[in-house]
Amino acid sequence: MARTIKPKTDELYGEYPELSENQKKYVIVATDPRIRLQKLKEEDLAYELGLNKKSLYLYRQNEKVREAIVRENMLKAADNLSDILTMHLGIIKSKDTPAGARIKAIDLFYELYGLIDKAKKKGAETRKELKSTGEQKLRELADKFGGTMVQPPE
Repeated sequence: MARTIKPKTDELYGEYPELSENQKKYVIVATDPRIRLQKLKEEDLAYELGLNKKSLYLYRQNEKVREAIVRENMLKAADNLSDILTMHLGIIKSKDTPAGARIKAIDLFYELYGLIDKAKKKGAETRKELKSTGEQKLRELADKFGGTMVQPPE
């Protein structure tokens, strides 16, 4: 299905009353995919905005500006999500796609929709491994210094 709504690249999706007008302009520029593809330097962005390079540095350090950039990037990425999923399904359904690539595409599709709990399982295994490694280190230190190990709470 063709896109009927043009994505907003020259304006913000959200409202950010806590940001100054210059900070809002910076968020627009920092999240514009066309500008990001050009890989402009900070000096060029500062010149385009009529600011100095130090101002851009201070904007990037501001928590509210960083949050706005993350939110705007997510909203702008959502513009293309349906097209990307459509292309992804096309890869899965295409008879020209090699079997291995099709399996990977199906696996990714399931992960995107939360139908596979690989990430959860891997996270649980990692936490379990870290916990056992930490307990082992505590035992070694207790043996080394002749003390007793206090059991961590469950």
